[in-house]
Amino acid sequence: MNWIDEGFLISKNRYNENSLITEFFTKDRGKISGIIFGGTSKKIKNYLQIGNRLHINYNSKSDNRIGYFKVEILDAYSHYTLIINRNYLALFQLQI
Repeated sequence: MNWIDEGFLISKNRYNENSLITEFFTKDRGKISGIIFGGTSKKIKNYLQIGNRLHINYNSKSDNRIGYFKVEILDAYSHYTLIINRNYLALFQLQI
């Protein structure tokens, strides 16, 4: 399963030496988890901050297994902005 989307980084945890297990809230698919290989490298760790909006390329062998992300930064936001956006999304979904 392969798809491309954009979304906000909502959590990240170290996995092995150089990888991260991350969760994104995406525009079309909601909350999704996956691995970013090399996520602790000097090249990309600076923009993998919680709240940043990223372009996401997701690859997985099947729907049942965890996939992996390749990401590029679109916009840098603070953590406070993400909390406001998350609350707005929750209120927006309740009104529909």
